[in-house]
Amino acid sequence: MAERTVEDRLRQEYFLLLPEARRVLGELETKVRHCLLPLSNRLNKYERLVVTSRVKDCESALEALRRRQEGATFDPERGESYTLTSLNDLAGVRVLAFPKGRLTEADATLRRHTLFSSWSPDPVPSDAGEEPLALKYHGNCEGSSKVRGELQIVPMLIGLFWQIEHSAIYKPSPELKGVSESLEMRQRTSDVLRALQAFEESFERLVQRDPLKKSRVLTSRASADVSPCLDAPSCGIRYFVGALRNSSARRGRNWHAIRSSPSPRILEPTIILSAP
Repeated sequence: MAERTVEDRLRQEYFLLLPEARRVLGELETKVRHCLLPLSNRLNKYERLVVTSRVKDCESALEALRRRQEGATFDPERGESYTLTSLNDLAGVRVLAFPKGRLTEADATLRRHTLFSSWSPDPVPSDAGEEPLALKYHGNCEGSSKVRGELQIVPMLIGLFWQIEHSAIYKPSPELKGVSESLEMRQRTSDVLRALQAFEESFERLVQRDPLKKSRVLTSRASADVSPCLDAPSCGIRYFVGALRNSSARRGRNWHAIRSSPSPRILEPTIILSAP
Protein backbone atom coordinates (compact mmCIF):
# COMPACT_ATOMS: atom_id res chain seq x y z
CA MET A 1 0.00 0.00 0.00
CA ALA A 2 1.31 3.44 -0.94
CA GLU A 3 2.36 5.67 1.95
CA ARG A 4 -0.04 8.48 2.74
CA THR A 5 0.93 11.93 1.53
CA VAL A 6 1.27 14.94 3.81
CA GLU A 7 -1.94 16.33 2.37
CA ASP A 8 -3.88 13.13 3.14
CA ARG A 9 -2.73 13.14 6.74
CA LEU A 10 -3.66 16.82 7.13
CA ARG A 11 -7.10 16.19 5.65
CA GLN A 12 -7.70 13.54 8.27
CA GLU A 13 -6.57 15.93 10.99
CA TYR A 14 -8.90 18.61 9.65
CA PHE A 15 -12.03 16.52 10.11
CA LEU A 16 -10.91 15.46 13.58
CA LEU A 17 -10.53 19.14 14.51
CA LEU A 18 -13.73 20.31 12.81
CA PRO A 19 -16.08 19.83 15.83
CA GLU A 20 -13.72 21.86 18.03
CA ALA A 21 -13.39 24.56 15.37
CA ARG A 22 -17.16 24.90 15.24
CA ARG A 23 -17.36 25.23 19.04
CA VAL A 24 -14.70 27.92 18.97
CA LEU A 25 -16.54 29.76 16.21
CA GLY A 26 -19.85 29.65 18.10
CA GLU A 27 -18.26 31.01 21.27
CA LEU A 28 -16.29 33.67 19.43
CA GLU A 29 -19.21 34.96 17.37
CA THR A 30 -21.56 35.05 20.37
CA LYS A 31 -19.14 37.11 22.45
CA VAL A 32 -18.38 39.52 19.61
CA ARG A 33 -22.06 40.17 18.88
CA HIS A 34 -22.83 40.61 22.59
CA CYS A 35 -19.99 43.11 23.06
CA LEU A 36 -20.97 45.16 20.01
CA LEU A 37 -24.72 45.28 20.68
CA PRO A 38 -24.70 48.66 22.53
CA LEU A 39 -22.60 50.18 19.73
CA SER A 40 -24.89 48.73 17.06
CA ASN A 41 -27.89 50.38 18.71
CA ARG A 42 -26.23 53.81 18.48
CA LEU A 43 -25.44 53.72 14.77
CA ASN A 44 -26.60 56.53 12.50
CA LYS A 45 -28.48 55.62 9.34
CA TYR A 46 -25.38 55.94 7.17
CA GLU A 47 -23.18 53.83 9.47
CA ARG A 48 -22.68 50.07 9.31
CA LEU A 49 -21.43 47.37 11.67
CA VAL A 50 -21.61 43.83 10.28
CA VAL A 51 -20.34 40.61 11.89
CA THR A 52 -19.50 37.59 9.72
CA SER A 53 -17.94 34.26 10.65
CA ARG A 54 -16.53 31.14 9.06
CA VAL A 55 -14.55 27.95 9.63
CA LYS A 56 -11.88 27.50 6.97
CA ASP A 57 -12.76 24.71 4.60
CA CYS A 58 -10.38 21.78 4.34
CA GLU A 59 -8.54 22.71 1.15
CA SER A 60 -8.21 26.37 2.19
CA ALA A 61 -6.65 25.28 5.48
CA LEU A 62 -4.16 23.03 3.67
CA GLU A 63 -3.26 25.79 1.22
CA ALA A 64 -2.80 28.32 4.02
CA LEU A 65 -0.42 25.96 5.81
CA ARG A 66 1.44 25.20 2.57
CA ARG A 67 2.02 28.90 1.82
CA ARG A 68 3.79 29.25 5.17
CA GLN A 69 6.42 26.64 4.27
CA GLU A 70 9.71 27.27 2.52
CA GLY A 71 9.09 27.22 -1.20
CA ALA A 72 5.34 26.93 -0.48
CA THR A 73 5.61 23.12 -0.51
CA PHE A 74 5.43 20.31 2.04
CA ASP A 75 8.54 18.26 2.64
CA PRO A 76 7.55 14.55 2.66
CA GLU A 77 10.47 13.81 4.97
CA ARG A 78 8.95 16.06 7.61
CA GLY A 79 5.34 15.02 7.15
CA GLU A 80 4.64 14.44 10.85
CA SER A 81 5.76 17.96 11.79
CA TYR A 82 2.94 19.68 9.90
CA THR A 83 -0.28 20.34 11.78
CA LEU A 84 -3.34 22.51 11.20
CA THR A 85 -3.33 23.55 14.86
CA SER A 86 -0.50 25.94 13.95
CA LEU A 87 -3.01 28.06 11.98
CA ASN A 88 -4.30 31.11 13.82
CA ASP A 89 -7.48 31.44 11.78
CA LEU A 90 -9.04 28.00 11.46
CA ALA A 91 -12.10 29.62 13.07
CA GLY A 92 -12.56 33.32 12.48
CA VAL A 93 -14.94 36.23 12.99
CA ARG A 94 -14.74 39.43 10.96
CA VAL A 95 -16.26 42.75 12.00
CA LEU A 96 -16.88 45.16 9.10
CA ALA A 97 -17.29 48.79 10.18
CA PHE A 98 -18.10 52.03 8.35
CA PRO A 99 -16.94 54.72 8.72
CA LYS A 100 -13.51 54.55 10.37
CA GLY A 101 -14.66 56.15 13.61
CA ARG A 102 -16.94 53.20 14.28
CA LEU A 103 -14.09 50.78 13.57
CA THR A 104 -12.04 52.47 16.28
CA GLU A 105 -14.95 52.23 18.72
CA ALA A 106 -15.53 48.56 17.89
CA ASP A 107 -11.87 47.77 18.45
CA ALA A 108 -11.78 49.54 21.82
CA THR A 109 -15.01 47.85 22.92
CA LEU A 110 -13.84 44.35 22.03
CA ARG A 111 -10.38 44.79 23.52
CA ARG A 112 -11.95 45.59 26.89
CA HIS A 113 -13.49 42.12 26.98
CA THR A 114 -11.62 39.66 29.20
CA LEU A 115 -11.17 37.15 26.38
CA PHE A 116 -9.84 39.49 23.71
CA SER A 117 -7.68 41.60 26.02
CA SER A 118 -5.18 38.73 26.24
CA TRP A 119 -5.12 37.85 22.54
CA SER A 120 -2.07 38.54 20.39
CA PRO A 121 -2.32 41.41 17.86
CA ASP A 122 -1.41 40.72 14.24
CA PRO A 123 -2.40 43.79 12.19
CA VAL A 124 -2.55 43.72 8.40
CA PRO A 125 0.14 46.15 7.18
CA SER A 126 -0.41 48.60 4.36
CA ASP A 127 2.01 49.10 1.46
CA ALA A 128 2.60 52.69 2.51
CA GLY A 129 3.85 51.51 5.88
CA GLU A 130 1.49 53.82 7.75
CA GLU A 131 -1.44 52.65 9.86
CA PRO A 132 -2.57 49.07 9.18
CA LEU A 133 -5.24 48.18 6.66
CA ALA A 134 -7.08 46.11 9.27
CA LEU A 135 -6.75 44.88 12.84
CA LYS A 136 -6.36 41.20 13.70
CA TYR A 137 -6.08 39.30 16.96
CA HIS A 138 -5.76 35.58 17.67
CA GLY A 139 -5.90 33.37 20.71
CA ASN A 140 -7.69 30.48 22.39
CA CYS A 141 -11.32 30.22 23.50
CA GLU A 142 -12.82 28.01 26.16
CA GLY A 143 -14.20 25.74 23.45
CA SER A 144 -10.81 24.26 22.56
CA SER A 145 -7.19 24.21 23.67
CA LYS A 146 -6.06 23.11 20.19
CA VAL A 147 -7.92 25.33 17.76
CA ARG A 148 -7.15 29.04 17.91
CA GLY A 149 -9.64 31.67 16.86
CA GLU A 150 -9.04 34.88 14.95
CA LEU A 151 -10.84 38.21 15.28
CA GLN A 152 -10.60 40.70 12.41
CA ILE A 153 -11.81 44.30 12.60
CA VAL A 154 -11.82 45.65 9.06
CA PRO A 155 -12.96 48.85 7.29
CA MET A 156 -16.11 47.79 5.44
CA LEU A 157 -15.05 49.04 2.00
CA ILE A 158 -11.74 47.16 2.20
CA GLY A 159 -13.45 44.05 3.57
CA LEU A 160 -15.91 43.94 0.68
CA PHE A 161 -13.05 44.35 -1.81
CA TRP A 162 -11.16 41.53 -0.09
CA GLN A 163 -14.09 39.22 -0.72
CA ILE A 164 -13.65 39.73 -4.46
CA GLU A 165 -9.86 39.68 -4.28
CA HIS A 166 -9.89 36.43 -2.31
CA SER A 167 -11.75 34.54 -5.00
CA ALA A 168 -9.73 36.07 -7.82
CA ILE A 169 -6.22 35.97 -6.33
CA TYR A 170 -6.00 33.55 -3.43
CA LYS A 171 -8.19 30.93 -5.07
CA PRO A 172 -7.36 31.46 -8.73
CA SER A 173 -8.12 29.16 -11.60
CA PRO A 174 -4.91 27.64 -13.04
CA GLU A 175 -5.05 29.92 -16.07
CA LEU A 176 -5.30 33.04 -13.84
CA LYS A 177 -2.42 32.23 -11.50
CA GLY A 178 0.14 34.17 -13.52
CA VAL A 179 -2.17 37.19 -13.78
CA SER A 180 -2.83 37.32 -10.04
CA GLU A 181 0.90 37.18 -9.22
CA SER A 182 1.96 39.83 -11.73
CA LEU A 183 3.48 43.09 -10.53
CA GLU A 184 0.90 45.04 -12.53
CA MET A 185 -2.01 43.34 -10.75
CA ARG A 186 -0.38 43.86 -7.38
CA GLN A 187 0.02 47.56 -8.17
CA ARG A 188 -3.63 47.85 -9.22
CA THR A 189 -4.70 46.13 -5.99
CA SER A 190 -2.62 48.58 -3.99
CA ASP A 191 -4.21 51.47 -5.90
CA VAL A 192 -7.70 50.21 -5.09
CA LEU A 193 -6.92 49.92 -1.37
CA ARG A 194 -5.51 53.46 -1.24
CA ALA A 195 -8.53 54.81 -3.11
CA LEU A 196 -10.95 53.12 -0.70
CA GLN A 197 -9.06 54.52 2.27
CA ALA A 198 -9.11 58.02 0.73
CA PHE A 199 -12.85 57.76 0.06
CA GLU A 200 -13.60 56.82 3.64
CA GLU A 201 -11.36 59.53 5.07
CA SER A 202 -13.02 62.19 2.89
CA PHE A 203 -16.50 60.96 3.76
CA GLU A 204 -15.83 61.08 7.49
CA ARG A 205 -14.20 64.50 7.26
CA LEU A 206 -17.25 65.92 5.46
CA VAL A 207 -19.65 64.35 7.95
CA GLN A 208 -17.72 65.93 10.81
CA ARG A 209 -18.52 69.31 9.27
CA ASP A 210 -22.11 68.35 10.14
CA PRO A 211 -24.08 68.87 6.89
CA LEU A 212 -26.34 65.92 7.74
CA LYS A 213 -27.26 67.29 11.16
CA LYS A 214 -27.98 70.73 9.74
CA SER A 215 -30.21 69.16 7.11
CA ARG A 216 -32.18 67.29 9.79
CA VAL A 217 -32.63 70.49 11.83
CA LEU A 218 -33.94 72.46 8.85
CA THR A 219 -36.31 69.65 7.92
CA SER A 220 -37.73 69.42 11.44
CA ARG A 221 -38.19 73.19 11.62
CA ALA A 222 -39.99 73.28 8.29
CA SER A 223 -42.31 70.47 9.40
CA ALA A 224 -43.10 72.28 12.65
CA ASP A 225 -44.07 75.49 10.77
CA VAL A 226 -46.81 73.82 8.69
CA SER A 227 -49.93 74.79 10.66
CA PRO A 228 -53.47 74.40 9.24
CA CYS A 229 -55.99 76.87 10.72
CA LEU A 230 -59.79 76.63 10.51
CA ASP A 231 -61.66 79.93 10.01
CA ALA A 232 -65.24 79.07 11.03
CA PRO A 233 -66.84 82.55 10.63
CA SER A 234 -65.87 82.79 7.00
CA CYS A 235 -66.75 79.12 6.35
CA GLY A 236 -63.40 78.80 4.60
CA ILE A 237 -60.18 77.00 5.30
CA ARG A 238 -56.93 78.84 5.46
CA TYR A 239 -53.57 77.20 5.46
CA PHE A 240 -50.59 79.06 6.71
CA VAL A 241 -47.51 77.30 5.51
CA GLY A 242 -44.00 78.33 6.52
CA ALA A 243 -41.82 78.17 3.45
CA LEU A 244 -38.61 76.19 3.77
CA ARG A 245 -35.58 78.22 4.73
CA ASN A 246 -32.86 78.26 2.13
CA SER A 247 -29.79 80.27 1.38
CA SER A 248 -31.78 83.39 0.56
CA ALA A 249 -33.70 83.17 3.83
CA ARG A 250 -30.42 83.11 5.73
CA ARG A 251 -29.50 86.38 4.01
CA GLY A 252 -32.42 88.11 5.71
CA ARG A 253 -35.55 87.35 3.69
CA ASN A 254 -38.66 86.67 5.71
CA TRP A 255 -40.65 83.50 5.60
CA HIS A 256 -43.78 83.72 3.46
CA ALA A 257 -47.30 82.69 4.21
CA ILE A 258 -50.03 82.07 1.68
CA ARG A 259 -53.77 82.03 2.10
CA SER A 260 -56.25 80.01 0.13
CA SER A 261 -59.36 81.74 -1.09
CA PRO A 262 -62.45 81.03 1.07
CA SER A 263 -64.30 78.14 -0.42
CA PRO A 264 -66.69 75.46 0.79
CA ARG A 265 -64.31 72.79 -0.46
CA ILE A 266 -61.07 71.72 1.19
CA LEU A 267 -58.00 73.08 -0.50
CA GLU A 268 -54.66 71.29 -0.56
CA PRO A 269 -51.89 73.13 1.28
CA THR A 270 -49.33 74.74 -0.97
CA ILE A 271 -45.69 75.33 -0.12
CA ILE A 272 -43.91 78.29 -1.67
CA LEU A 273 -40.16 77.94 -2.00
CA SER A 274 -38.10 81.12 -2.13
CA ALA A 275 -35.84 81.49 -5.10
CA PRO A 276 -32.18 80.85 -4.29
